Amino acid sequence: MKKILSILLTAVFIFSGCMSVEKAAGRQLKFTGYGAGFSARPSDYPVDLYFEGKPAKDFETIGKIAGSIDREKYLEEMLMMRVREAGGDAAINIKTKREKAGGTYFTVEKETIPAGGVKPVTEPYAYERVSVEAEVVRYR
Repeated sequence: MKKILSILLTAVFIFSGCMSVEKAAGRQLKFTGYGAGFSARPSDYPVDLYFEGKPAKDFETIGKIAGSIDREKYLEEMLMMRVREAGGDAAINIKTKREKAGGTYFTVEKETIPAGGVKPVTEPYAYERVSVEAEVVRYR
């Protein structure tokens, strides 16, 4: 029974941690509004993303999005989420730039000694962050 409870708690911890990471990643892109705010759009509201060019429709710029993310594969999803939260219809003039980042993390490695001791290990890591800037627009 204890083993099942332990496995269940571990699974809940792992999956809730993954969801928190995605929410935190989305918070890395900040919206700054210009003037009056708008109500957020529904989560399934269609958002247009313009890395080049501009919409053919008339629009007004309501703010900007800026920040950086660790996982480029979530870039479009996070941009759309921020545009919806801002009450916008599209993100235009989307500029991205890759940056090298990294540091050192600490871990513990088990040694094969009779006492079952551990030794701290320092490991370097590197990854690419993506800086993002865009204008948020609302169609007229």
